[in-house]
Amino acid sequence: MKKIFLACFGSFIPLFIFSQINNKDVTEDAFLKRGYVSNVFVENCFLTLGGGVQVYNGEHDNKAKDEDRLSPALAVSIGKWFSPAFGARLTYNGLQLKQYSLATGSSTTSGTDLVEDKINSGYVHFDVMFNLFDGLGKYRENRFYTLNPYLGAGIMHMWNGPARVDYAMNAGLLNRFRLSNKFDLQIDAMIGAVNGAFDGDNTHKFDLFVSGNVGLIYKFGKSKKWQGVSEYNPYANDDYVAQVDSLNKRINEIRSELTKERRRSSVSLKNTRYMEDLIYAAYVSKHGKSKTKPCTLFFEYEDNDVQGRDMMVLSHYVKTIKSAPEDASFVISYFDIIGEETSETERSRKMQRANSIKDILMKRFNIDGSKLSVSKSDYDFDDENFSNVILIQKR
Repeated sequence: MKKIFLACFGSFIPLFIFSQINNKDVTEDAFLKRGYVSNVFVENCFLTLGGGVQVYNGEHDNKAKDEDRLSPALAVSIGKWFSPAFGARLTYNGLQLKQYSLATGSSTTSGTDLVEDKINSGYVHFDVMFNLFDGLGKYRENRFYTLNPYLGAGIMHMWNGPARVDYAMNAGLLNRFRLSNKFDLQIDAMIGAVNGAFDGDNTHKFDLFVSGNVGLIYKFGKSKKWQGVSEYNPYANDDYVAQVDSLNKRINEIRSELTKERRRSSVSLKNTRYMEDLIYAAYVSKHGKSKTKPCTLFFEYEDNDVQGRDMMVLSHYVKTIKSAPEDASFVISYFDIIGEETSETERSRKMQRANSIKDILMKRFNIDGSKLSVSKSDYDFDDENFSNVILIQKR
């Protein structure tokens, strides 16, 4: 047992030395001194599949030859690196263990009277891993070899013979060799301890088991270079870029709304009253004084909706329309500006506003449509703000 243990762990010492040669491209400070930005759940994940051998060391197993005690082992893992130094994985190890016991009636200490039992078993364990080079040394994204000691605990299960489940603990060294951005080669050596009664012999408090496997690591999810806290730029992240773009779009929309607000036909109540007075003066000069003033409605620039204040004015004027004689009619008119040629688009917008007022009067206030008509106003003004005014008056 001791020979197997020393062979597994001692063989990696030259690799540790080799991995530190040619460090010219190292530019980052040690992780534990500096700190790095942690990643999200879907980044830096991996899946491992490997195969190798394992040895179980119970009461009488050391009496058998080492080569006879080897049994096949399968290793499957899924895990994630949370930082350059720390990661975790969930692993299944197992397939078959060889366990030796003395033949019935035998008391010899030699291996000639040993009985070999094959135990079908599996060990499911959770490991916490530490990247020795990137944790204590300097972070390097494309390092060829990394040494990752780990500690773990889990459940060991036997399913042939009397079924048994016991807790177990383990420690080991995971050696990773970079093959590409997506694949690594792994050599994993592990030693563990389980309840001594697991194999049916309760002589020892704990039985040891050793396993070693060679496998392939597939790295899935986003694999990004780790960024130190001081160099972290959240706007380089795709999610942050999308959020910034969305905010910029909203800012542009607000700017556009503010521009429309600045270009409203009437920017203050004082201006609207002034324009109403001009319209009423033009009305009096043509029709004479009247107890009922025309209804003047103001629209925002490039807007066809009646705003709250103007809706109140319109609803008040409805009383005038309904109290008028049966044969009375009303005209809804828009204005052209003196000295300016009205484009088809502009005229269409003015007509649309006037027709929307007509629809409101008919559908919301139940005014007979035969009493309403739409046309260009007979009054002319040279103020471009009148382009956004609709006038309702008795014909």
